[in-house]
Amino acid sequence: IPNNQFGFRSYHYTIHGIHRITYKISALFKRKEHCPEVFLDIAQAFDRIWQNGLLFKLKSFLPAPYFLILKSYLEDRYFTVKYNNSYSPYYKIKAGLLLGSYLSPLLYNIYTSDIPKTNHTTLATYEDDTAILASNKDPNIATYNIQYHLNQISNWTQKWKIKINVSKSVQINCSLL
Repeated sequence: IPNNQFGFRSYHYTIHGIHRITYKISALFKRKEHCPEVFLDIAQAFDRIWQNGLLFKLKSFLPAPYFLILKSYLEDRYFTVKYNNSYSPYYKIKAGLLLGSYLSPLLYNIYTSDIPKTNHTTLATYEDDTAILASNKDPNIATYNIQYHLNQISNWTQKWKIKINVSKSVQINCSLL
């Protein structure tokens, strides 16, 4: 799990992610650089995890016995709905992690641990929130760098069936100029 992930981990608290961002912005202000920032929210993070994608990632690094345990934990789950003493048919669960499970935060971190990073931006993630900062004395270069990173993340979200909650995401520009 990368060091830029501050959620669901021991000794990686919210304050550490906030400190990383505020320290970076403070340093940029001292250098009089432009700093566009984007804050993204993942829509229904736990409910929408693509299970086949997660299994693909788990298989790439886990020994076979551990992978098979997690595979059996994720696969062949069903749900039904009760309404007025009647039950719906059973439906297979094809996405999502179990809410309240101790494993779910770890599995979410594994699933999102390969979020793209670039050399010209700073990335900080906390649970399902992501902050991206770019900086440069030239505002056009700073904007280009953050847009490049956003394009990489857009490709990644499409590949792994992750949806950005646009209504909870925001872009701001910080500058002392």
